[in-house]
Amino acid sequence: MTPPRWEIRLAEAAQNDFRSILVWTAEHFGGAQARRYQDILTEALMSLTDGPAPLGWKSRDDIAPGLCSLHVAKRGRPRRHVVL
Repeated sequence: MTPPRWEIRLAEAAQNDFRSILVWTAEHFGGAQARRYQDILTEALMSLTDGPAPLGWKSRDDIAPGLCSLHVAKRGRPRRHVVL
């Protein structure tokens, strides 16, 4: 039996952060880069639907109990961003 997929929902503050990141990226690097970055971030978030241990996740109990991090990277590029 396949385990159930997780539903990913962003809090309002996270949604605002996501939009702000994309606006800032568009202003500094252009619309095409903002769209690529949106795709990368969305792909990282969607990987969380696989459940509690997506590839690349790390427990961050040192920050808060039960918190995990997931590094975000474009395929083959260094990982420079983190989703908590």
